Amino acid sequence: MKKHDFFLILRLCVYIFEFFLLYSLEQIPGLNAEICGVRPLVLVPFFVSAVVFESEIFSLGLGLVCGILVDVSFGTVPGCFMLVLGLIGYFIGIMFKYFIKINLFSAMIFNFVILSIVCFLKNCFNYSKLGVQNNFYVWNNVFVPIICYSGVLFVLAYFFNRYIYYKFSEKRG
Repeated sequence: MKKHDFFLILRLCVYIFEFFLLYSLEQIPGLNAEICGVRPLVLVPFFVSAVVFESEIFSLGLGLVCGILVDVSFGTVPGCFMLVLGLIGYFIGIMFKYFIKINLFSAMIFNFVILSIVCFLKNCFNYSKLGVQNNFYVWNNVFVPIICYSGVLFVLAYFFNRYIYYKFSEKRG
């Protein structure tokens, strides 16, 4: 086994452990502090911060794993967010590998866009199909605080996953 393959498998194990740990911490009632009556989406910022450093195929795999956990967390049809986050992971992997320089600002912009997509889909799956009359009210009072609260967590997630990537790879940053 090559040294590169060993580091790749090690990073995969660390990321999957990180996702399962964050999922289980996210599900414990009262553990996450509520601001404006909402709790953050913890998995999505850590997912985005992990895939900005990885290749597209590796990011696709991380997106599938994180998507399954988000599906279970949201209680949606299994596979909806798995497909979406898998495709988003592949797209981010290509963008940051070939076109965009990896830094906190560009990764944070992608994080806010992906959080908006995930919250929009959650709104469609949970509120729109139930016939909630005022979706604009739900969006402004539930999902915008979730996006902002989760966006603040992204800075911590970025530096944590950056440390993991450079610690368990042959590259130094």
